[in-house]
Amino acid sequence: MPQISLMVIARDEAALVGDCLASARGLADEVVLLDTGSRDATPQIAAALGARVIPWTWCEDFAAARNAALEHVRGDWVLLLDADERLADGARSVIRKAVEVGGFDCGLLPLHNASAVDAEFDSVLAGHARIGEPVLLARLVRRTPDLRWEGLVHESLTSWLRAQPRVLRVLGRAPIIHLGYAPSLTESRGKLERNLLLLRRQCAQTPDDPVPRAYLARELMRLGDRPAARREAETGWERMWADGNFICLATLATLRAHLQLGRGDLEGLLETVERAVTQGCDHPNLYFLSGVAAEQQAIDRPRQRGAHIDTARFFYRRALQHRGRSFSEELIPGATSWAATTRLATVELLAGQTVVAGGLYQAVLATRPRSTNARVGLAEALLMEGQLATCLQLLMEDVEGGGPLADCPDTWVIAAGASEAMGDTENMRAFLQRTFDLQKQGRTLAPHRVERFRALAQTMSLMQGRPQPGRGPLGTLCTLLARAPFPEGKEAGPEHPTDPALVAEVIGHLVTAERLDLLRALREPRAEQACPGLPAVLERQLDACGLALSPRRDREFVFIGGAVRSGTSLLAARLSLHPRLHCAPDLKLVPVLGRAHRQWTERFTDSALSGPVLDTAVRAFLETMIEGVCGEPLQRGLRVVDQTPHSLIHLALLGRLFPQARFVHVIRDGRSVAASVLNRAWREPGTGQPAWFCGDPAGAARYWRDVVLAIREQAGTVKERVLEIRYEALVNTPVKAMSQVLAFLGESWVPEVAGELGYPPGADSAPDYWAKMPREQVAGFLTEGGKMLKALGYG
Repeated sequence: MPQISLMVIARDEAALVGDCLASARGLADEVVLLDTGSRDATPQIAAALGARVIPWTWCEDFAAARNAALEHVRGDWVLLLDADERLADGARSVIRKAVEVGGFDCGLLPLHNASAVDAEFDSVLAGHARIGEPVLLARLVRRTPDLRWEGLVHESLTSWLRAQPRVLRVLGRAPIIHLGYAPSLTESRGKLERNLLLLRRQCAQTPDDPVPRAYLARELMRLGDRPAARREAETGWERMWADGNFICLATLATLRAHLQLGRGDLEGLLETVERAVTQGCDHPNLYFLSGVAAEQQAIDRPRQRGAHIDTARFFYRRALQHRGRSFSEELIPGATSWAATTRLATVELLAGQTVVAGGLYQAVLATRPRSTNARVGLAEALLMEGQLATCLQLLMEDVEGGGPLADCPDTWVIAAGASEAMGDTENMRAFLQRTFDLQKQGRTLAPHRVERFRALAQTMSLMQGRPQPGRGPLGTLCTLLARAPFPEGKEAGPEHPTDPALVAEVIGHLVTAERLDLLRALREPRAEQACPGLPAVLERQLDACGLALSPRRDREFVFIGGAVRSGTSLLAARLSLHPRLHCAPDLKLVPVLGRAHRQWTERFTDSALSGPVLDTAVRAFLETMIEGVCGEPLQRGLRVVDQTPHSLIHLALLGRLFPQARFVHVIRDGRSVAASVLNRAWREPGTGQPAWFCGDPAGAARYWRDVVLAIREQAGTVKERVLEIRYEALVNTPVKAMSQVLAFLGESWVPEVAGELGYPPGADSAPDYWAKMPREQVAGFLTEGGKMLKALGYG
């Protein structure tokens, strides 16, 4: 009868070694325990249980320890266990029968990592108290003269197996329970740190061996050092293909693909998997990750969603075909069972197959009743089927019972969706706020629910009369309503077909919010450019609802202002390149009329000429003067832009006189403004004396500060009709800046407005003038303008 020797390496394992040896009682014909320097009762306990204890000095080399123990083994077969491992019930008879039948050289036993030291073994084997999936390890080997282990850590029999043909056999019914991965043991023993040290040393000793690179990359991943893990995985990947040593192919391909997924490199992931599969690697990790990549593509590329959904289905189902099998290279948890089933259910949701998805989620919950993803997914399927009360009940049962769904943002997005469908605005708002709060804590939504969340947030913003920009059809409408720019590079906006039902929904929300005025943005040229036909659809839907926007009663002038030398002329020059805009010359008319209006108001107080009468007269005078200067452009339907810098000092008056006008406040670094005005020989119109703000840095700073403050203080009187733009943005990022300006004005995008106008990027740093200025003059500027510089972000 073949003899079996149990071989164990141990140090300070008094709490565990007894149960380890007992689990092999009746199977092992001898027990050899190599003690590597215990300071507790490990040797005595082992000896009392019949083990032959061999003292040995630890040298930071697990293979050396295995080989040293092997020298004392006498049996025909060697069974390897560590002190924190146990043979499961039934394993002994399976192993004994296998060696008696023979016909193989190396037996692969499935190792199950228990989630807790005191976990029930049956629960570990069933997966309920297990970390990850079982892994096949070479733990039963025929003793031959050339049998040797190699590797400082994660020691292997690679060379022995490759030296001559060896027969491997999977002994799937002889499982090992491993307690050493339980968090309490892992943390107390410092296993990760020890393994990292040994793996780095081994990589240095054998730089061309991909196997230790794979193990090192995996340990770095577990520690969260993704950049270092990526470097090691890439090095191992390259050397594996150069050497033709594909023993760790599945591990390296899994690591590389997982890291590519984290970077959003979906094409690279699929290329990695294809190359591994072509080499003959039939591992479920690869199919699972390919499914994740295809699922993400289905989310990111809605126009090709059907094809990507089919691809994701294929890969997830292929991963599930490996259910129940064990592999010699570590499995992604649930890649052949619950995780793949949950992912497949999500893909069915994307395809609109809510009944199929619900059945899959329920199948997961039958074996994993605490699965957050499956429970939320089932609730989402119920939401999509219109079973709103059942959906909320499923979620709230867990939340009220103290379950994990309370801290899952997906829970509250689904609950908000159900509340919206039920017309429960109050709960919808509360649930969305809970989602925001959890996201601030670093918790993330499942990718396919991000768009649902955005749509709900946009709907809520409409209900509150504060539309938030976003993506998709509703997001595009909200972007137009908010007069916000589209993402850079898409200045014309995404081309979404105009959905009358969606427009009607938007109208309804804005009626409730009493912000029907915002709808003017949907009938402007920019709206037509972003969504062809939108203005016409808006008018039809308003008519169908018995509503109408008040007619325009005045010209939609644009007034640009700010401190002198702040860039108002630059902005006007850019706007003049737009085919619908005409920039009038700097007439300085508004400041004159503004001062006159103030004087007349004081003079005609309590007379018939005060208030509305005076406003009407000033507006008529200003319109007449502008029409006299810009008559021909106005006849062509162009929109007039006034570029007098000090016009906006009278912002409140202009806002009252012209309810449809828009205002752009250009702000520039006050140091650059001061450096510019101090070189000017400007004089006061009435006295002929030098302008007070051109005399010294302190005066220039005070002037710049007071103009900015005056305009900002009046901005509240015109609500959403004033925009601040920075000179530096107009020079350095003109596309982004002009997209913002034109969006605010409701005008269509034309690329000419962002062209080169002779202002080189980065050219607006304060000139050498400041470097040469005496320190006391610089101090004078900072005394007057320092706080404003800091407030504006220039400090």
